[in-house]
Amino acid sequence: MPDPAAVGPSMIQIGNEAGLLPTPAVLVSRPVSYRYDRQDPTVLNVDGHALLLAPAERADVVVDFSTVPPGGTLILYNDCPAPLPRFDPRYDLHTGTPDRTGEGGGPGTRPGYGPNTRTLLQIRVAGTPAEPYDLARLTDRLAAAYAASQRPPIVPQPAYDRAFGTRTARETLVPVHATSVTFTPAGAGAPVTLPLAVKAVDQIFEPEHGRSTGRLGVGHPHAGPLGPATLPLGPADPATEIILAADPTVPVGAPADGTQLWRISGHGRQTQPVHLAGCDVQVVNRVGWDGAVRPPEPNELGWKETVRVNPREDVIVALRPVPPTLPFKISDSVRLLDPIRPRTRTGATPLSPVDGRPAVVVNQAGQPGLGVPLAQPAGRPPGPGNEPPAGAAGLPQGAHRADRHPGPGLGHRRAGDHAGLDGQRQPPAGHQPPARAGHQRHLHRGHHPDHRGGHRHPVHRRHRHPPA
Repeated sequence: MPDPAAVGPSMIQIGNEAGLLPTPAVLVSRPVSYRYDRQDPTVLNVDGHALLLAPAERADVVVDFSTVPPGGTLILYNDCPAPLPRFDPRYDLHTGTPDRTGEGGGPGTRPGYGPNTRTLLQIRVAGTPAEPYDLARLTDRLAAAYAASQRPPIVPQPAYDRAFGTRTARETLVPVHATSVTFTPAGAGAPVTLPLAVKAVDQIFEPEHGRSTGRLGVGHPHAGPLGPATLPLGPADPATEIILAADPTVPVGAPADGTQLWRISGHGRQTQPVHLAGCDVQVVNRVGWDGAVRPPEPNELGWKETVRVNPREDVIVALRPVPPTLPFKISDSVRLLDPIRPRTRTGATPLSPVDGRPAVVVNQAGQPGLGVPLAQPAGRPPGPGNEPPAGAAGLPQGAHRADRHPGPGLGHRRAGDHAGLDGQRQPPAGHQPPARAGHQRHLHRGHHPDHRGGHRHPVHRRHRHPPA
């Protein structure tokens, strides 16, 4: 552990992976700390840190070196545990690490060589010290730049008032077990109430690959005190999230509006980063399973593309997709749910996430915009005479799909291309989908293409002076 007396300057974060922040977040260089209240369900989760980055998170930071004397040296040091928050010494790599090959780790790190997950960067300061950085000026200008480049938040919060010149009476915080959220959108004269969809991040064991992996699932249709609360879904399961990209001029909560609010519940034993590419989200708040509500951290304000989901804690996010203006057309892409399996079946979850009934997913690809019977209840093979009722399956012409790629410690979504109906489960007889205008994004689960097994390292960065 570095000497606390040799702590370096703070980092001032002004942006993240989705753009600018509404106000600077001053991150004081300090060691990682944890929650030690054993009556708290989130015990041992990370409670204090400097710059904490999970996979796919990014940060734009400003560092003021005016307090560092010329010729001084700084070290960008990482003391974040991997996996987060559970610590496995086999992933803690630095000079002097013992040989852990007998327990599945590495042979150790020799001085002057890698790998090294602690010492990341050396900064040598030279020249004449300048005047200290004007944080007040940065705060004023960043708020104006944020308002000029970013959309207003879906759920108004006082933290955005400075940027947009609004006045929010109170902060909207979603409690535990809530099923809906009521708030007054910016510019609206009356409050709206939107349902809160349940999602979940869990870890399951993949026997085909011999590893534990993070999966993004949904609330179990038969959830109750004696049953499972969530249903983990895998890469061969049909999409369960249909996201409507509507006209941004449509008011929030209107029939043609695509705003959704999700409660993403952390059921795993480690923090899982959920990455949604092509659809930024607003972090509304976190709530522990004991009911303790925690507002977003200062560098989680603004729009986010990646959200950390901690163990035994729920994250409330709001999303409202806005279709971008493109100078080209996105072509259709029709492919199998699982291209490495035969066209007959997939390794999908044997339960329908809609009603909890047994179901078999057929590994087929439908034509864009057509309702094709690609899934049947168990014991009912697909074929003539077993077609679903008219309108029972299918998406409107021009449906979009986005692929979801979870890996160990990772729930990842990547914006996909124009697609039709892939592996749609057959809904109950007589079900009619709602007629909704606009474009839709069809989110689909899949493996991360770059994953080679093992844990990805979260990074907790802070500056320090090296010991003399």
